[in-house]
Amino acid sequence: MGEFVYEHIVMLNETNAMAGVVYFSNFVKWQGMAREFILSQHPKFKEIMSRPIEMITQSCSVNYLGHLYFGDKIQIKVTAKRILPASFVMAFRYFNKDTSKLVATGEQKVAFANIQTRELCKVPEEIYQLAKSIEESEK
Repeated sequence: MGEFVYEHIVMLNETNAMAGVVYFSNFVKWQGMAREFILSQHPKFKEIMSRPIEMITQSCSVNYLGHLYFGDKIQIKVTAKRILPASFVMAFRYFNKDTSKLVATGEQKVAFANIQTRELCKVPEEIYQLAKSIEESEK
């Protein structure tokens, strides 16, 4: 139980070179990077993705709370919520690793579709269990 943690160092091309501030769009990009890293850590990920399915994601939100700059270390903590048989939501919390300050939050919905029928299908059992292992507790 818990959360996954993904870390990234802000690169110069991810900032406004004049002000040094991270572009808002990079938070959305980092959601995808964190998601891919987390799912690819599953020992059966390659096997799962070799099935006739594809992952569909939708960034639901990014709430920008503070600034990050070139060279900052980002720590993205990821949990899951609203876990259903056919989808779940990944919740992202972005922290400046050096100051522990929360700088953004975000959500991304994850679902899967059958490639042949082009219809939504159940989340693969292995991914479903992975989501359950990082499920946020109700508050």
